Amino acid sequence: MFADISGSTRLYERLGDREASSLVNSCLDEMKSTVLPFQGRVVMTIGDEILVAFASPEKAVMAASDMLGRVGSIPTSLGYRLTLRIGLNFGPVIEDGGNILGDTVNTAARIVGLAKAGQILASKTMVGFLPASMREASRDIAAFKLKGKSEEIGICEILWQEERRDITIQYRNSRSIAPRASRLVLGLDEKRYRLERKDGELTLGRDLSNDIVINDPRISRWHAKIECRRDKFVLSDSSTNGTWVLFEGNSEFQLKHEEVVLHDHGLITLGRRHDRLDTLGSMEFRVE
Repeated sequence: MFADISGSTRLYERLGDREASSLVNSCLDEMKSTVLPFQGRVVMTIGDEILVAFASPEKAVMAASDMLGRVGSIPTSLGYRLTLRIGLNFGPVIEDGGNILGDTVNTAARIVGLAKAGQILASKTMVGFLPASMREASRDIAAFKLKGKSEEIGICEILWQEERRDITIQYRNSRSIAPRASRLVLGLDEKRYRLERKDGELTLGRDLSNDIVINDPRISRWHAKIECRRDKFVLSDSSTNGTWVLFEGNSEFQLKHEEVVLHDHGLITLGRRHDRLDTLGSMEFRVE
């Protein structure tokens, strides 16, 4: 596993050297503390990135999802939310004085470079070695020609945000990651919108071509979409100001050019945090 702190350069610009450096070190400490319970070993720290070796692919995935959740909970000033990019690969390595070397490590380093903020990417080879319950929490992205590789490598995304604890708990209980969802219901003002598994997607934004049109300058023309993937409803943000999501019983968080699997019920607010006094662009959702 390679895991690095996303946007650390911008962090220094916004917070200043002293506060940013302290925050990065706190983040690295939190990342390292996540490793041991999942039978991992921190091989080295490279700036704001760590290289970790695990006893098995499933332990690596469980640690990665827990690590992202923990880092996202670290308090910061100015409302800045910390997140990571994580790349995973599986295969033989060469051990040299505590370090690990070889093609497996080099490929993992290339994979983390493809990841977006808050995203876990893994080689398709590694996903093939995961238990069936964990493979259900992944999706194929594409085959990429990575630097230094003669052939394309299949890349998958681990959908860790379904619930932060799901991958760990469901794997232990040998159950599927989430119950099969048949429909999503959205409530906007007095209107109700339904997305069935067979329907494909719902688009949201200011442009009249969207399925749900909301006229607010804080909302992008093509702001977000919700689509059904393998019996799960996935919200993807493609906006300027981001999309805020609140699952009942949890803290509100922002998506910005990211995506999350919707579950149970909660609130989606386009372009800003939810505000009870300003409900334009805010809608309730329920997965049934």
